[in-house]
Amino acid sequence: DLYDATAPSELELLLEKGGWESDELAREAESGIAALHRSGLSLDNDPRRSSLGSLLDAGPTSDAAGDRPVVVVIDQPRSDDTVGFALAGPGRFSAMLQYARTENPGATIVVVMDPAAPVTGVTGHLLRRPLPAGIVGISEPVTGRSVIERADRLYTVCAHLGFEAALADIPVVCFGLAFYSGWGFTDDRLVASRRTRRRSTADVFAAAYLRYSRYYDPKTGAMIAFADALAILEREVLTERTTADPALAAPPAA
Repeated sequence: DLYDATAPSELELLLEKGGWESDELAREAESGIAALHRSGLSLDNDPRRSSLGSLLDAGPTSDAAGDRPVVVVIDQPRSDDTVGFALAGPGRFSAMLQYARTENPGATIVVVMDPAAPVTGVTGHLLRRPLPAGIVGISEPVTGRSVIERADRLYTVCAHLGFEAALADIPVVCFGLAFYSGWGFTDDRLVASRRTRRRSTADVFAAAYLRYSRYYDPKTGAMIAFADALAILEREVLTERTTADPALAAPPAA
């Protein structure tokens, strides 16, 4: 399983052993990363999600934030099994927040729920209680792309958004063992001794999105390439965004 670090996964073995790399695959990965950036898509694309930048600019801290760096700390649902599979637990979230504060003096520290979490009925590890003074808590669900566009640094236990941020050249700090950590491009606070090779974000993208994953046309069931799957998803998301019930455009109050 992609998110299970309790034992070496197929993806981890691909990255550790190698032998599948090629110039053609590298070009496909470069093209795929660029297309993913252009699309603005993320792991979750619910049209009810808000923009982190808009919430920060409209909030009471907008003037204080000014030109200060924005450090985003990703909360995750207490029911998220991937936390345990990442060899982490509830205590890693409070430790992560403390380190984010200590390591980024003068920055605006913002806590948001993982954009891959459901928009309703979610209880997090950090947002479920009052945050320390000076920390901005965003209870409204936000899009993954808006987090990437606003964050100067990102802290996470194991959220998929950490990889999307790394693809956008945002410094990422990991407090759990995510599928993308331990390869040399993240700041890892939980070390995986069995991951010895140094890999780039493009390498991990090629292995995870192009070699490990399989894509199928929802209408025909035929296997398709990543680029074709992304194009289909873009059309579906555009339809959802243009036909969404206006009453659901704003997420419910937390």
